[in-house]
Amino acid sequence: LIALEAADGRAQAMIAAARAAGVTLMPGGHMHRYRRTETAVKLMLERGTIGHVDMASITLTEPDETTWLNTPANGGYLLGSGIHCIDLLRFWLGNIQEVTALIGRYRGVEVENGSQLMLVFASGTHAIMQNSVIPNLSRPKVGSGVARFAAELTGEKGVIAVDMYGEVRLSTDSDWQVQTAMPTWDGHYSLLRM
Repeated sequence: LIALEAADGRAQAMIAAARAAGVTLMPGGHMHRYRRTETAVKLMLERGTIGHVDMASITLTEPDETTWLNTPANGGYLLGSGIHCIDLLRFWLGNIQEVTALIGRYRGVEVENGSQLMLVFASGTHAIMQNSVIPNLSRPKVGSGVARFAAELTGEKGVIAVDMYGEVRLSTDSDWQVQTAMPTWDGHYSLLRM
């Protein structure tokens, strides 16, 4: 189920079901805040590793536009998958004050399936976000470039680059240093896409 507002009967049904089951209901399912790479970025920022973040960029390219995201009642791709980019930027950088957005409906889809946002944060940080969908691909090979979820944060003392399915790297005077990485399993990351 998906509900776009708390007053929606579906939202009330989800709340009741979670209470009955004794489990936590998460708005938006913002599980990325709890993954190794994304949490490492948060800790690095809190420690001032790169100082104040001036600019950030984040990209999420999803495969397969034949999913539930294609249904207009579910709100489209920005709400269904792009929300993870927005949530991570807020997790790392704080509250957003201004947003400018472009959205598109590509290849005859009934909902937006591509968006680009420019965001200004209360801290003065500027960010760009891109969310798009590539059709008819359900499980592309990791590293193919079809499924991407990555960000770069540029600060006064360096750059943090993160592949949400791979490594967190920190720029140094001489090169990049890996700070942490998602564990591999038989040479690929498919298990960690959950």
